[in-house]
Amino acid sequence: MRKIVFIVVGLIVVLLAAGAISWWRLSAGSGAVSVDTAVREYQQAAEGSVSGPPRPGVYTYALTGKECAGVAGLMLCRSFPTRATVILTREPHSITIELDLSQDHLETSRYTVRSDGLYLAWERTKIVFGIAQDVSATVVPPSLALPATLRVGQRWTEHFNTGGLPVVTLNQVARKATMAIAGTHVTAYEIDASSTTGGAHPGTETDVTWHAPDSGLDVRLIVHRKITGVFPYTMDADATLLSLQPLR
Repeated sequence: MRKIVFIVVGLIVVLLAAGAISWWRLSAGSGAVSVDTAVREYQQAAEGSVSGPPRPGVYTYALTGKECAGVAGLMLCRSFPTRATVILTREPHSITIELDLSQDHLETSRYTVRSDGLYLAWERTKIVFGIAQDVSATVVPPSLALPATLRVGQRWTEHFNTGGLPVVTLNQVARKATMAIAGTHVTAYEIDASSTTGGAHPGTETDVTWHAPDSGLDVRLIVHRKITGVFPYTMDADATLLSLQPLR
């Protein structure tokens, strides 16, 4: 797991429908996905899963932030819950990571495992903002999201299309740091990423990720996403891993 880069497709449908929904319902905070629910989903998806790192299972993150969507000239905002869950499954040559920011917002990425790193191959975003919008797309061509070996100063650029939208991501390993996760000190690399998406509803996203190679996990992730145009959307999220050991 390194980052999620998927600018939401189909916001027009969501936001037009949202105009008929009450302000209170849209702006109220969305609840967290329960650990029991996440574990059940993991157990259903984990058949044939292989060992890590990263180790398959359900992980929990402390979460702060909010998301906002524009409709009829107004921005409707709701806060994220205080906990997010990650459901991580593995096959011999792929890793799938589902990030549940709330009951109304999940983002999933599937990576192909190659000798030189993890390649982003497929993404899905589901958002319920008045109505449900569930969009998935193959990444063409698969794009190097996380090199197998990290070093400070390392840079690489991704060029791909997802859902017919062109995406360019600039990545840099900014620094190496020691972080404490549930009393355990881990070595992590800060990866700064800046993405630009073209198309009818252009957007930008910046991600600051602290990745711990020994566990194969992101121990902290900060995302700032912005979609411009007639129907704007923004998301700001800060998630910190609570334990290196998965829940089952």
